[in-house]
Amino acid sequence: MDLFPHPGGIYGNILFAFSTTTLVIATSAPSVTRESTSTLRTLPCPPGASGVELSLFLYGDSDRSKTRVFCERVKKGMTVLDLGAHIGYYTLMAARLVGTEGTVFAFEPDPKNFSLLERNVALNGYKNVTLVQKAVSDKTGAARFYLDTESWGHSLSPIERSLESISVSTICLDQFIPEGTVVDFIKINIEGAEGRAIRGMERLLGKGDTKAIMIDFHLEEMESQNSSSKEIWDRLAAFGFEMYYIQDNGTSKIEFEQALYMANKQKGGIPLLCMRRE
Repeated sequence: MDLFPHPGGIYGNILFAFSTTTLVIATSAPSVTRESTSTLRTLPCPPGASGVELSLFLYGDSDRSKTRVFCERVKKGMTVLDLGAHIGYYTLMAARLVGTEGTVFAFEPDPKNFSLLERNVALNGYKNVTLVQKAVSDKTGAARFYLDTESWGHSLSPIERSLESISVSTICLDQFIPEGTVVDFIKINIEGAEGRAIRGMERLLGKGDTKAIMIDFHLEEMESQNSSSKEIWDRLAAFGFEMYYIQDNGTSKIEFEQALYMANKQKGGIPLLCMRRE
């Protein structure tokens, strides 16, 4: 395992381990300001790197617009849920932002991703993170989990690029999170299982403690998992949330019809910040 500096990111001093084939690299994250950057690298970009891993290697961060929103909303002392934690990009940011007074629960069902998630949390010495190797759904049990050719694209429903499927444990948040727990912020990126997850956290959302949800809304993938995207949108609205589209220059309020139009024009999820009305 090697440490190396790379261009400045915006998430602070965090170490990452990631793997694209058999190569595992720990990256030494730069300071929180973009002005403090370095172009020095001691290792070539790992073969096959893509998504979060490639972005971390090249720029020191990923999903900059969502990262900005995340860092603005997550505060010291909060309890944060990271659904679809992958290798820990948002988990580690959350652990730093909530501090020793806060708590992070990170859910990741894929064994390879989970192994790197564990290593990344240990690498940074965070003691305020609870790791759960389960897929968040509307019931506790087991399900087929379809593995994408990209480590970030695995899903509970069959996908075009899937090479194989494995059995994973599933969890319902209303059964997992103790009743007295105040959950302040939820991040969701689970490739179409958003509908299942939200149906499984209705008690949690009904309490009114959760003020914000950052979600990648995969409309087409939700429909393939027997979830009506309009129904899930309306459920969130019924809990008092208003949806805002996350863009490079900030957020703007968005209605379902607009989100549906955008989903038909682009592939992947629509990045949303769901804010509970005061």
